[in-house]
Amino acid sequence: MVGYGAIGQALTPLFLREFGINAKSVVAIAEDSSGSEIAQEYGIDFVQSKVTQSNYEAILESQLT
Repeated sequence: MVGYGAIGQALTPLFLREFGINAKSVVAIAEDSSGSEIAQEYGIDFVQSKVTQSNYEAILESQLT
């Protein structure tokens, strides 16, 4: 999940509960740490990093391998 603001945080329990998504298959990537507590509460990985046009491939690739 790229961006983990209010909407991403609010949708986390919905994704996990209603869609049966495994928390270990979810990674939240956000520029600041404001959602890290919510991610930890639900057992999803949290990466604090600013995603830009010049670094998005490296950031996403590191999460897909």
